[in-house]
Amino acid sequence: MKPIVGHPLRGLSDGFVGLGLYALLAQEAIRDLLAYSGLDAEDARFWGDTGLYLCISGARAPEQEELEHSLRERLAPLVMRRTRLGIRSNVQRVLPHGNVSVLAAMAEAAEAFATGRFQRALIVAVDSLTSDLEVLEALAMRRLLKTPQHPVGLMPGEAAAALLVESEAVARRRGARVEARVGALRVSGPPETERLQEGSPPMRYLAQVLEDTQVGATRIGDVYGDLNGEEVRAMEWGMALARLGARSAMTEARTHWPAVSLGDTGAVSGAISVAAATRSFVRNYARGDEILVWSRSDTGRVASGLLVRP
Repeated sequence: MKPIVGHPLRGLSDGFVGLGLYALLAQEAIRDLLAYSGLDAEDARFWGDTGLYLCISGARAPEQEELEHSLRERLAPLVMRRTRLGIRSNVQRVLPHGNVSVLAAMAEAAEAFATGRFQRALIVAVDSLTSDLEVLEALAMRRLLKTPQHPVGLMPGEAAAALLVESEAVARRRGARVEARVGALRVSGPPETERLQEGSPPMRYLAQVLEDTQVGATRIGDVYGDLNGEEVRAMEWGMALARLGARSAMTEARTHWPAVSLGDTGAVSGAISVAAATRSFVRNYARGDEILVWSRSDTGRVASGLLVRP
């Protein structure tokens, strides 16, 4: 047995597995958001105009397919029942796209705002790479885990996060505290059903979404990205920088890799980057007024977006 470093949520997730674990983590993330924002869980009108996006990862091993099905079918109603939020069932979505789920949810929410389906979106991401032995074994067999004998690899993590996004006009009208503006969201890559072959990543996708997101940007001061210790991700990032070259708006940006401290948090990684970047605006340690966030899923899909100081 090779020792590995992991980042479970000690004291919270102990003893929980499967659907119960994911429901618990999602519930606590929502409670944290309610406490921070001062929103009322009993406000039927507010939550009646809100859509829900639950962001998870697809099965990482054949043994997880049953869990994925359970999360798709049962997680949203279970979380709504526990939190008592009055979000309509017809505007509840589960996005099983792994690391790109949160930025993809933001892009879908923007389209929903434009068509008037709802006025705001609650985006909840939850994932665990530490609670399932089969997942750890599958990652170890593919030589993706960081160990003393294999330093190029990921550290499994576990996390949940909740974000509230809404159109700027609606937020201003209700006097909301706006901490960041989101724009230039891009999602691209191979279909979810086509898992990457080891050693042959489609390098062009990351460079393209980063280039598209920077259109209109002036000077990006910080970048929050999805490097997690895997060599293939580092290669994609390096190739993207080489392709963008001197014309990039992020040539002097500081880079931040949350997985260094929290491990690989899968579907939650995008939410963690967005939250950390937003807090840098609030606490005034952001390097400028524009921050780029990018994510990369295990299937090779990539996403990026621009956060702007309000």
